[in-house]
Amino acid sequence: MIKFKKCTGFVLPLALITLAVLTVMSIGLSRMAKNHVNLAHDQLSEWQEEQIFHNTVQQLAFMFLTGQMQPNAYIWDGTLIPIDGRWLEFEGLRIKVQDVAGMLPLQPSLSELSKIFEYYVEPAEAQQLAATVVDWMDVDALINPGGMEAAEYLASGLAVIPRNGPMRTLEELLNIPGITRDNYYGDDSKIGLRDFFVLRKRGSSLNVATTPEPLLEILAGGVRVNTRALLRAREQEDWPELMATLSGIGFGDEFSLNPNGEFMLDAEFVSGRKARALIRLTPEGKQAFEILLWYFPDYERL
Repeated sequence: MIKFKKCTGFVLPLALITLAVLTVMSIGLSRMAKNHVNLAHDQLSEWQEEQIFHNTVQQLAFMFLTGQMQPNAYIWDGTLIPIDGRWLEFEGLRIKVQDVAGMLPLQPSLSELSKIFEYYVEPAEAQQLAATVVDWMDVDALINPGGMEAAEYLASGLAVIPRNGPMRTLEELLNIPGITRDNYYGDDSKIGLRDFFVLRKRGSSLNVATTPEPLLEILAGGVRVNTRALLRAREQEDWPELMATLSGIGFGDEFSLNPNGEFMLDAEFVSGRKARALIRLTPEGKQAFEILLWYFPDYERL
């Protein structure tokens, strides 16, 4: 009969240590594999959502090209697509379309910028913000009252200095001291600067049928009677009355009721991802439309 000796000395502890190490390694590898699987799933989900957004953009462009144009919407085969920035459900996706003709081109105008910034801050601070934006964009080194040029940025220890030229992206507004992320992106109570402005647009007139509601209030000069009259005419889609009200306030040919064929498209997915695209219809070109900006995912800058 064969007798086995009991394990003594260092053999048993070494076996236990080896088993423990292998267990820890297997747990680590399992977690690593799970992380890789989750990453692959997220990347697949992101790719699928980008394809959905791209298909949605193509479908909307086709509807705009072939549908019936209204001052504030397009009608295609009985489907109404508002283009005044209202959120809607479209093919299972939450989207909004903003006619760029209803937005303002970002220009170094002290008076215009001051009026817009008063929507966010007090008048005195709004004038300072406007002066700082103008100093960022103008080609000289002269300081507007309340503004800042390169020397002031350096003295304040800021990481960037004015471009002294036109902005290349609208996000450069976030480099302006005093302009916050909430000012730029908006929050639950106010729309953001990026919903007021574009860097440039086709044509110079402002489509008052699609311009953001706060901008209508600014155009009315803060006078409640004028604001109510403008909003009532727009809600009732009484376009002659809307233009007559603007004329009565003192405005002229700078306003129209015509979309300009450029659209800012925003989308929100169930996953929480957001997307944004700027497109231009080009029926006379080789392609039916051009994508001028494409943000997917549309991350907010920290």
